[in-house]
Amino acid sequence: MNKLLVSVVSIFIYLQSFSQTLSTKEIVEKMLASSNSIHTMEYLQKAWEKMSDGLLYSEAKTKICTKPYKFYCYNTAPTPGLEVLYNSTVKQTEAVVKPNGFPWVNLNLDPGGSLMRKGQHHCLYDAGFDYAISVLKNGYDRSATYGFDKVFVQLKDTLWDGHWCYVIQINSLDYKYVDYTVQPNENVVDIAKKKYINEYSLLLLNPSVSSYTDVDPGEKIKIPTYYAKKTIVYVDKKYFLPIVQIMYDENGIYEKYEYRNLKINPTFTEKEFTEDCDCYGF
Repeated sequence: MNKLLVSVVSIFIYLQSFSQTLSTKEIVEKMLASSNSIHTMEYLQKAWEKMSDGLLYSEAKTKICTKPYKFYCYNTAPTPGLEVLYNSTVKQTEAVVKPNGFPWVNLNLDPGGSLMRKGQHHCLYDAGFDYAISVLKNGYDRSATYGFDKVFVQLKDTLWDGHWCYVIQINSLDYKYVDYTVQPNENVVDIAKKKYINEYSLLLLNPSVSSYTDVDPGEKIKIPTYYAKKTIVYVDKKYFLPIVQIMYDENGIYEKYEYRNLKINPTFTEKEFTEDCDCYGF
């Protein structure tokens, strides 16, 4: 009887934690601080990214250690069996890739290089939540121009993948394309990081730019004023992490990311970020 009472009380307290009223600003500020407590994570990421020929779907099981940075993923779509391993304590400038296809050998590649980035918007350094939250924080910092409540709008809560979530819409009210003059020693990635915009969008906007390094000082290129025209995030009520992110440009969805089967701060062995791990195919 006592065990039953304890269970009922525990469930009541758990439900009460979700019934607390938070303002939209409080939710956003808790979300912006949420990744600070993440040391490790594991998830299945489903991604839709706008490429030159339409939305490309990908899916990967991912493990991350944040400090020192370590990354592993097993791709289930569009290239089942492809594996990527990066351990900054072993080699800072190379990731090990098992392509599970031609040339049928493991490759050591630059994580930010063209081969590693082919067919995707981001490099492995952007995995997890830190990068996305930094972009959202930039929108938060700039929201004073129009007023927080016009930029950040709370929609109806939803239950998604077993998680109760706040749903927040972020409006970039002066989203447009402007000219940008490339500065000395800048490449496309540098410009994107500085302006909190997506580097692949710069390739789409500028057909004359063939790669992330194909710009010269003094060259004028088109860039968006914000990462997205509109963004919708599902903010998990337990961790306050944006476990669904949907970004729109003027033509519709530009990116969509889902973090499923999310585990925060699981314990990983040192071997799990090496080629010697028995559960990997390297």
